[in-house]
Amino acid sequence: MDKLSEPQRAALTKMSDKRLRSKLSRAGYRSEILLQFTREDLLKAMAEVVLVEEERQDQAAAHIGVDKDTEDVEAQENTVEEAGLTE
Repeated sequence: MDKLSEPQRAALTKMSDKRLRSKLSRAGYRSEILLQFTREDLLKAMAEVVLVEEERQDQAAAHIGVDKDTEDVEAQENTVEEAGLTE
């Protein structure tokens, strides 16, 4: 929970145990395990899920940026070739 932003932390602490279990179940946790979790366990697990999801989004955004840069370079190369400016 320490690595979450204040708004993220506030949103998680406002969630009911039932909602936390539901979200964690959708994230891949087994229901029978979640029933044994204390509220603190649920919050810690959900914080991890949020952080992993943020990391995935950051990686996807970085990958999209790389793809965009590659497309820009290829477009510039095509323009140069079409203009007859290559050897």
